[in-house]
Amino acid sequence: MAENGVSKIEFLPYNTSAGAKYAAAGKIYRPTFPEEVRPEIRPEIFEKYRIEVSVL
Repeated sequence: MAENGVSKIEFLPYNTSAGAKYAAAGKIYRPTFPEEVRPEIRPEIFEKYRIEVSVL
């Protein structure tokens, strides 16, 4: 990423209301991951390459 000019990355938390949004659109929500498990964000991996990390 750094080689391609990326200097900043922003992580967004998982939106737990996604299922309701699908239902409102008449779609079935079928996540391919366990929703109760929060992803691990490892900013040190990006910071090692001088990429600024923000968790929103």
